[in-house]
Amino acid sequence: MTLIIHLLGQPKFSIDSTPIKFNAPPKTIPLLAYLLLHRRQTLERQNVAFALWPDEPESAARANLRRHIHQLQNALPAATPERPWLMGDSRLIGWNPLADFWLDVAEFEHLCGQPDRLDEAATCYTGDLLETSYDDWVFFERERLLNQYFDILTRLVYQHRERRDYPKAITFARQLLNRDAFREDTLRQLIVLRYESGDRAGAIQEYKTFEHRLRDEISVSPMLETQSLYELVLHNDRLPDSDNFQPAASDCLSTDEEGDFPLLLPFVGRETEMERVSAWWSRAARGHGGLGLIGGEAGVGKSRLARQISLLVESQGGRVLIGRTSPKETRPYQAVVEALQSVLPLLAAQSGNLMQLAALNALVPELKTRCALPDLPPLDTDRERIRLFGAAAGSLEQLAATRPMLLILEDLHWAGESTAALVEFLARRATQCPILILGTYRDEETPRLHPLRQLRRRLQGDVAVEHTALSRLSPGAVDCLLTSLPLENLPAPLPNQSLSSHLYTESEGNPLFIGMLLQSWRQHSELETVVIPGGIRAAIKQQLERLPSAALAFAEVAAVLGPAFSAEAAREVGGWDEAQAHKSLRALLDSRLVWEAEGRSRFDYFFSHHLIQAALYSEIPTAKRQRRHHRAAEVLEELYPERRSELAGELASHYDLGGAPALSIPHYLEAARQWIAVFADQEALTALRRALQLAEATPVNTALQTVFELLLLRESIHARRGERDEQRTTLQHLEHLATELDNLELACEISRRQILFYKAVDDRPAQKAQIGRLQHQASALGSRHWLAEAVFAEGNYRKLIEEYPEAIERLEQALAFYREAQQTEAQVRCCCLLSEIFIIQRQSITAEAWAQRALTLCKDAIPTHPLMYTLWNLSANGLVAKDLERCLRYAGQLLESAQQAHDIVWQAAGSRLLGMADQHLFRIPEARQHLKAALDLYRLAQKPKGRALTLQTMGHVEISVGNFEAGLQNYLQAYELNERLGDQMGMATESINLGFAAALQGEHTAEKEYARRAIPLTRQIHNRFLEGMALQCLGEAERELDEWDSARQHLNESLSLLEDVALILERTGVQADLALAHWKTGDWPLALQMVDQVLAAYPQVAGKEHNVHRFLWTAAQILRSAGQTERAAQVLEQAYQAFQKNLALLPETETRQTFAKMKHNRQIAAAYERGEWP
Repeated sequence: MTLIIHLLGQPKFSIDSTPIKFNAPPKTIPLLAYLLLHRRQTLERQNVAFALWPDEPESAARANLRRHIHQLQNALPAATPERPWLMGDSRLIGWNPLADFWLDVAEFEHLCGQPDRLDEAATCYTGDLLETSYDDWVFFERERLLNQYFDILTRLVYQHRERRDYPKAITFARQLLNRDAFREDTLRQLIVLRYESGDRAGAIQEYKTFEHRLRDEISVSPMLETQSLYELVLHNDRLPDSDNFQPAASDCLSTDEEGDFPLLLPFVGRETEMERVSAWWSRAARGHGGLGLIGGEAGVGKSRLARQISLLVESQGGRVLIGRTSPKETRPYQAVVEALQSVLPLLAAQSGNLMQLAALNALVPELKTRCALPDLPPLDTDRERIRLFGAAAGSLEQLAATRPMLLILEDLHWAGESTAALVEFLARRATQCPILILGTYRDEETPRLHPLRQLRRRLQGDVAVEHTALSRLSPGAVDCLLTSLPLENLPAPLPNQSLSSHLYTESEGNPLFIGMLLQSWRQHSELETVVIPGGIRAAIKQQLERLPSAALAFAEVAAVLGPAFSAEAAREVGGWDEAQAHKSLRALLDSRLVWEAEGRSRFDYFFSHHLIQAALYSEIPTAKRQRRHHRAAEVLEELYPERRSELAGELASHYDLGGAPALSIPHYLEAARQWIAVFADQEALTALRRALQLAEATPVNTALQTVFELLLLRESIHARRGERDEQRTTLQHLEHLATELDNLELACEISRRQILFYKAVDDRPAQKAQIGRLQHQASALGSRHWLAEAVFAEGNYRKLIEEYPEAIERLEQALAFYREAQQTEAQVRCCCLLSEIFIIQRQSITAEAWAQRALTLCKDAIPTHPLMYTLWNLSANGLVAKDLERCLRYAGQLLESAQQAHDIVWQAAGSRLLGMADQHLFRIPEARQHLKAALDLYRLAQKPKGRALTLQTMGHVEISVGNFEAGLQNYLQAYELNERLGDQMGMATESINLGFAAALQGEHTAEKEYARRAIPLTRQIHNRFLEGMALQCLGEAERELDEWDSARQHLNESLSLLEDVALILERTGVQADLALAHWKTGDWPLALQMVDQVLAAYPQVAGKEHNVHRFLWTAAQILRSAGQTERAAQVLEQAYQAFQKNLALLPETETRQTFAKMKHNRQIAAAYERGEWP
C-alpha cells in the first residue's frame, strides 16, 4: 500500500490509484508539507511551531503543533507499526523517510537532475506548491520549485530547438510565457522559434498580442530589443541572436522529399571540444573575454560545433552575432561587417554616441539611413584607423553590456590582412568585456605567413587566445551517430559488414561525407549501388549528376555568381523566366545543395557548402565560364545601380574573368578607393596591382589618366605603410607618366608627394631641391593653391633645419595665400606650425597667440589633428616650464576637442597631461582619476607606449605619497611594456625609477642592480640626461652600501652630465647626495660646500616636486653635525613647514598617513617636534 501525495497545485491524496479524502483542519496540510519537504531530517518541535505559527507566543505555537500533529495522524490512512508516517519524541518531530509513500515534489526534483527526462519533469509540475497557502515559509519553497520549473522549460526549449523539433520547443516556450505573461526574454524566444520554423506570420502575431497586452494592462511598450527583433522578422531579415546557421551538408539528412527542414545528424564525438569551448564562453560571460579559434579540414564539423555553442549561449541568455567570409573575401572585414549588419536596429539605437556611429558608418553604411550622423574630422592615418576599429569595438561592447556576447566569425582562412587586424583589435578589447570571439578556419588553407597565423603569434602572451582542432570522427563516434538515428532513415546493412563500419570506411570519418553518403543511401535504399571512390568531391559530383538538367544549369550559373547569390541575378544571367527559375531552385533546395538565406544582404540563397559551388564551377568549360562572368557583371550593374561602389570589387572580378579588362580596371580603381577609406590597405594593393597588370597588358584600351590614378593610390598606401622602396619606385613611375601627359597640375602633385617622401627618409638635400622644383612648377602654372603649397613646404623645411626666422616668414606667406583661397584647414595647419616654432623658441605668449588663432579658425568646425597637436604642445610646454595653470588650461581644451573629434588617443594624451599637472600640484585624488582615465583610453586604443608612460606617471604619484608597493608595481608594468616594445629609452627610464623607489624603501642593493641595468641602455641610446640620472642612482646606492670612492666618482660624473640649466631640480638632488657622501667620509669642507649649493638652489626648485624638502633635511643634518646648530634649526623649520604644507594638500586620511610615514618626513617630524635626531 503506497500513499500518493500531490503538493504541486491543489493537494491530492490517494492510496495506490484510489483517491482518498484528507479530513483535517486547514493548517494540517501545511504541517504535512513542511515535514515532507524536510523529510530527510528530524526537526526541533519549537522550530516547526515557529515556522507555522510565527505570530503566536511560543507556548501557544507549541500547543497548536501538538494538536495538529494529532489531527494529522488521524487524517492519514493507517500505517504499519514498523513503518509509521511520523517519528519523533517530545522534543523532535519528522516524516519517516522509510514509510511507503510517493511525493510529486520529490519525483519532480529527481527528474530535474536527469537531462534525458526533463520533459517528464515538466509534466510532473502540475502547479505551484500549495497554491492556496500563503504562509511565509511556503513562499520561499514555492519560488525555489518554480524557478526550477522555469529552468527545465528553458533547457527543454534549447534541447528541442537544437534538434529542430520546433513544435515541442514552441510548446515549452508557450508554457513559460503562460506562467509569466510579461517575460520578454521568453517572448523573444517564442518569436525566434516560430520564425525559424517558417511561421513568420505566427511570429508577428506573437509580438502583436504581447504588445497589446502590455499596453492594455500596464501602459508600456515592449523593450527596444524586442521591438528590434520584431522589425527584423517584419522585414524577413536574419535574426542576430537566433540560430543563424543553416545546417551544412555535413549536418543534415533529409527526412522526406517535401519536408521544410532537414533532420540534423546527431552531434556526437565532440564532447571534449564542446567542453573546452564551453569553458571559453563561461570565462567570457564573467567578463574575461578573448579569442577562440576552431581549426580543421573542410567538412569536419567546425560550423556545427560553433552552432552548438551558439545554442548553449542563447539558452543562457547570451547574445549571438554571426558573420561569414566568402572565398576571396568580397569586401574587407566581411565577417565582422555581416555580424554588425545583423543587429542594425540595435546599433542605430545607440544614439547616445553619434560620433561612434558616424565612425562605424564607414563599415555599416546603412546606419546613415536610420539616424542623422555628424561629420567626422580628418585625423592622421593611424588615428583614423583606431577611430574606425574603436567604433566597432565600442558598439559591440555596448551590446554586450546588457547580455554577454558570442561573436562567431566563420571561414577566417579566407580573411585578408585587414580583417585579421580588426579581429586582433577586437580581441584585445574583449579581454575586459563579456565577449567571446569565436573564429573557424581550415588548417590546410592557413600557411605559416597567413594573416590568421600571424595574428595568433602577435596575440600570444598578451590576450587569451584559445585554440582547438577538430579531427575526423572515430569509428566509435560513427557507430554512436547511427545508433541515434531513427531506423527508417537508415538503409539495410551489407550481409558481411556492419553499416557503421561500412560508413566509416567510405567516409573516413568526415562528417560532410557521412551526411552525403547517408543521403545517397536513403535515396537508393541499397549500399552497393552508391559506393563512391575519390573522396568528398566525387560524392558531390555524383550528387550533382542526379539533378534535373535545368536545375544543374541554374546551379552552374549560380556558382559563377559565387558561394551566395541572388535568384534574380542568376535568372537574368541564364535568361530563364520566373517559372523555370523557381522550378530549378526548388530542385536545388530539395536536394539540400542550396539553402535559403536570411538577412540584409542582396543574396537570397547560398550553397550549403563551398565545395559544392567549387565543384560546379570547375566543370564549366572555360569559354562558357568567361561569357557568364561578363554577363554577370552586366546584370549586377543593371540590377543594383545605386550600389556600384559597394560592388566595385565584385564587378571588377567578373569583368576580369569575363575577358573585359578595359571594363574591369575602373572598377578595380573604385574598389581600391573604397578599401583605402576603411584602411584595408593590402586588399586595395591587390586590386591596384591587378588593374595595373591589365593596363600594361592592354595599353591601347587604357587611358593614361586612369593609370596615373592607380599609381597615385598605390603611392599613398605605400606612404602610410612606411614601405619606402615601393613608394620610391611608384613615385618614379608617376613622374615619368606626368611628363608623358604634359600636365603641370599632375606634376605639382607628384612634387608635393616627393617632398613628403624625402622628408620621411630624412634626405634634406633632395627635399630642398624638390621644393624648388615645386615652386617653379607652381609659378609656371600660375596656381595660387600650388604656390601656397610650395611656400608652406619651404617653411616646414626651414623649421626642420632650425632656420626659424625664415620658416616663420614662409609660413606667414603661405597663410596669406591660403586665406585668399579660403582654405581653412590649410590655414589651421600654418597656425599650428607657427605655434610649434614659438614653443621651441620659448616664446610662450606668441605661441599661445598662434594657437588661439587656430582655435578661432576651427570655431565652427570639429577640431583637426594639427590643432590638437598644437594644444598638446602648448600644454606639455607649460608642464616643462612648471606653468601648471597653462598646462591645465590647454590639456582641458585638448581633452574637450578630442572628445568632440572622437579621437581616443588624443583624449588619453589630454587626460595624462591633466594627471601630470595634478601630480605637480599635489592633488593626488585628481591625478589618480585623470591617469586612470588615460590608462583606460590607451588600453582601448591599444597604444602600449601610451600605457607605459601613463603607468610611469602613476608610479611617480604613488611613490610621492609613500605608497611604495603600488608605485613599484606601476614601474614594473611600464618596464615590461617597454621591454616588449624593444624601447631602450623606456627600459632605461623605468630601471632608474625602480632604483630610486628601492632607495626610498632602504633597499640599496636592489637600487644598485637597477642602476647597473640602466647605465648600458642610456649609453646605447646616447642620452646624457638618463645616463646622469642612472649614475646618480648608482652613486646613492654605493654610498649607502659604504662603497665611498665609487659613490663619489659616480655622483660627480652624474653632476657633469646634468649641466643644462633647465635641469636644476635634478642637479640639486645630485648635490644633496654628494653632500651626504662627503659628510659620511668626514670631508666636511666639501660637504658644507655642497650644502651651500643645495640651499642656494632650493628657492628655484621648491614646488617643482613635492618631496624636495628632503634636500633641506639632508642640509640640516650636515649643518647640525658640523656644529652650525642655529642654521641647522632654521633649515629644519623650513623643511618641516614644507612637509606640513604638502600634508595639508592631501584630503584622504590613508594617503596622509602613508605620506607622513615616509622616512625623511618621519625623521623631520621627530627632529622638529621632539628634538629626536637620527
